[in-house]
Amino acid sequence: MHAHPRATAGSPPTGRRYTDEQLVAAVAAEQTVHGVLRRLGYTPNGGMFRAVSGHIRRLGLDTSHCTGQAWARGSAAIKRRRRVARLVR
Repeated sequence: MHAHPRATAGSPPTGRRYTDEQLVAAVAAEQTVHGVLRRLGYTPNGGMFRAVSGHIRRLGLDTSHCTGQAWARGSAAIKRRRRVARLVR
């Protein structure tokens, strides 16, 4: 069986170029998934966003510190969602 061409020593057999430990550190250090992608050495795009988001969910990583999309920060929709979330708790 041939290894994925981008696989490095110690990387998972899935063809990812990062380990779970590297993902945990990147999520802790960044405020957006795109920031996580850049920290891991990827160009942010839809496919990688979905893949990394899936691994974040699989590992159950805390993303409560993430701010979401920068262009929407502070918008009425975001504020409304936060108010509703507080009411639901």
